[in-house]
Amino acid sequence: MHGRASLLVGAAALLLPLAVLPALGSCRFPSTDKPADDTAADTDADTDVDADTDTDTDADTDADTDTDTTGIAWIKELDRDTRTYGEIGVEIVTYSITEANPTGYRDGDGGDPRFHVIRPIAFTEPDAAHPVLMWLHGSAQGIEGDVQLGSRCGVEGIAAIVSDAVNEHHFIAAEAANREWIWVVPENTWCDLWTGLGAADPVDTAHHGTEHVHTILDALETGFDGLQADPARIYGWGTSIGGSGIVVVSGRDTPSRFAAVVVDSGPINPASWYNLPSEQPYLDHILGGAPYDDGGAPTAFYPNYARADGTLLVSEGGYRVPMFALYNEFDTLVPIRQNDELAALVETHYGADGVPYFHHDISHHAPSNSFHVQTGYERPPFSYTNRAAFSFLEGGGVSYYEAEDTCRAGVCTTIEESGAAVLESMSAYSQGAAVIREAAAGAGTLYEGDVPATVPRDRPATILPVLAGEQLSDAAPADAVVTLELLADGRVVSTHVVQRGDLAAGTAETHAAYYAQVGNTTWLIDLDGDGDADPLPDGALTVRATFAGLGKVWLDGFWVLAE
Repeated sequence: MHGRASLLVGAAALLLPLAVLPALGSCRFPSTDKPADDTAADTDADTDVDADTDTDTDADTDADTDTDTTGIAWIKELDRDTRTYGEIGVEIVTYSITEANPTGYRDGDGGDPRFHVIRPIAFTEPDAAHPVLMWLHGSAQGIEGDVQLGSRCGVEGIAAIVSDAVNEHHFIAAEAANREWIWVVPENTWCDLWTGLGAADPVDTAHHGTEHVHTILDALETGFDGLQADPARIYGWGTSIGGSGIVVVSGRDTPSRFAAVVVDSGPINPASWYNLPSEQPYLDHILGGAPYDDGGAPTAFYPNYARADGTLLVSEGGYRVPMFALYNEFDTLVPIRQNDELAALVETHYGADGVPYFHHDISHHAPSNSFHVQTGYERPPFSYTNRAAFSFLEGGGVSYYEAEDTCRAGVCTTIEESGAAVLESMSAYSQGAAVIREAAAGAGTLYEGDVPATVPRDRPATILPVLAGEQLSDAAPADAVVTLELLADGRVVSTHVVQRGDLAAGTAETHAAYYAQVGNTTWLIDLDGDGDADPLPDGALTVRATFAGLGKVWLDGFWVLAE
């Protein structure tokens, strides 16, 4: 199982002993019991779900083509944008699915359903089959009072949030393109939690969320418009409602056509939402009505909730798609108890069956004031999480250590309570941006212990130090900012020096600089000096950091990846 490590980071002496916390107990709601109240967090607003608002790009387009020359008669190209990501050789192509599609399904307003493909303008092997990354978005905005469902799920609202996702996720676009993946972002205008099965849907045959995704995948596997999917490398990634949706969508078939999924901050158990009055109209629309009656007994609508419940899919439905799950205990929109429940079940069932998985409570390391959604952002230190997710999807072993791991037993409000010499206090009710560590000049131990079994030693390994910097413009590009050392049984076996020029800080801080920082600071475990990554050494491991005292350098933790 993935152990949760303690990380103590301070101004001069940084200590990170490995301390595996008690395993999460299984707290899944029995199939017919009424769930506990989730009124502590309200999921009626997903406005910060898919947009990295750090950037301000112009999504100008080159042409409105509206053509049927894609190779599939019922798929039309609407737009081809070569400007947004043109500097990295990537284009955004928007397609519509006409009524001539195999089942004749329509979007939420009766028009043509749409999807977007972010792809290299020129593949190095244009005739080859390529991996597909299917990205599911969250809802547009919340329901309050008598606001109509259309404000949350209509074509206009969904188009806005999808536009943000497609045009602002520069890191995802660059990473997918470098791996020559086909990144697909479908639009869900049916307000159906991505559960809609069309003619087979038990609630409303006008719900098509799941059907839409699989129709697109069918077309990609057939091939159209120069795109050909590799059916063995279909990956899913969902944020917020898309996070719970990707589990439902990838669980439609057994075995699943998805090779692995990223589940980010998903409201994984919809029955528990019904305790939130603001969510009841939304859930009535999606799933037909209340899951329980006033006495707590299951209603006729309960089976609809069960099939949309990721925890039940894992515990009772045999769902075993390799899963990379991230969540945040301070999330103000999705109750942490839902994701804790999923994590416990994944550990139990995936662990018993030998299925790869990773889960982590990212805690304060979140880019928004709501602490909701942990992936997709391009600014360091948050961008490192994206690289780890891609590594997992491709089968890599993943582990993560961060400062807030020491706070799992309770709320950290002082240096003493956290056990770390941090330069800011932490609170469960903090609404600030990410709480990350700032270290002054000095040396200290970042980590002591062994690497968990989830990171195999027999494969090449890398370390991603989660770094951000400020006030470094006066430093020369070659100036060392922090030096990292890996020790095995007390002997230094690998050293990594991060220079000011490796960081986006002190530069123009462009999209390219943010992306380059992750690569520049990636630490290959080079034990033989040949410049290639080596397997982690045997024995007790120590990671030590020495800071030069230049500007402000924040070190929030580190990822260990075994490719």
